[in-house]
Amino acid sequence: MSSNIHNDSLDALRYPIGRVDLTKALDKSALVQNIQHIAELPMRLTAIMLPLSAQQIEKQYRADSWTIRQLAHHLADSHMNGYIRMKLAFTEDTPVIKPYAENLWAKTPDNMLSPLVSAELLVALHARWSFWLGTLSDQDFSRRYFHPEAKRLYTIAESVTLYAWHGLHHLEHIQLALRSA
Repeated sequence: MSSNIHNDSLDALRYPIGRVDLTKALDKSALVQNIQHIAELPMRLTAIMLPLSAQQIEKQYRADSWTIRQLAHHLADSHMNGYIRMKLAFTEDTPVIKPYAENLWAKTPDNMLSPLVSAELLVALHARWSFWLGTLSDQDFSRRYFHPEAKRLYTIAESVTLYAWHGLHHLEHIQLALRSA
């Protein structure tokens, strides 16, 4: 019993907004909302990060988790990859994407920069990304790429859902870290 309670509370910290649900990815209203989440992420991240002290950005949302600093840089790393994955799916016939080692990327020297550097990067990236997504047709959203680690195909619509969720997921991790002390 206590093992289940521990797993449930760990899951609540790992997935504070729940796990991603890709089942409604092609639903037009969900797609519009998810594109809006992508468009708004940089503004929301910047608003959280601006007032933080050097001590606060080193906080974690749970033991052995990434710091707020690492989460901000991870969002930039991940979303650059996500944008490229979707553009590959749009311009090629079911490309195989290249996964990357997220935990190793989180330890590279550029992660010592201010997290506002990554928030600024996301401003430009998400402006292009959300604009481009707004130009796609229903047929375009059905284009796919293959993820070799997940061993599955993802449509652009599923990727939009995934990356919208991903941004909200890590924003909540940052909020958890700020509330934890």
